[in-house]
Amino acid sequence: MSDNKEVTLFIQCLVDTMYPEVGEAMVRIFQKLHIPMSCPADQTCCGQPALNSGYWEEAKAAARRFIRIFGDPAQVVVNSIYFLIFIHIR
Repeated sequence: MSDNKEVTLFIQCLVDTMYPEVGEAMVRIFQKLHIPMSCPADQTCCGQPALNSGYWEEAKAAARRFIRIFGDPAQVVVNSIYFLIFIHIR
C-alpha cells in the first residue's frame, strides 16, 4: 500500500478524555495498514459540545480554532459521524 495518501486524525475531546483507547486503536489500524498519518498535537474540541449546550460564541471560537489547526487537509479521519457532520457544516 505504498501509494496511500496521508490522513489527518481528528481525535475528539470526548475520545481524548474519556476513551483514549479508541484514538490509540485508530493509530494502530493506520500503522498496520501502512497508511501515513498525522495528528496535530494542538487539536482540541471542535466546538460541537458547546453548540449543543447553547454556548454559540464559544462554539464558533472553537470551530474557528479547529479550522486553523487542520487547515485544508485532503483527508481527515474521525471515528464519529456526528462530529464529522458538525465540522463539515461549519
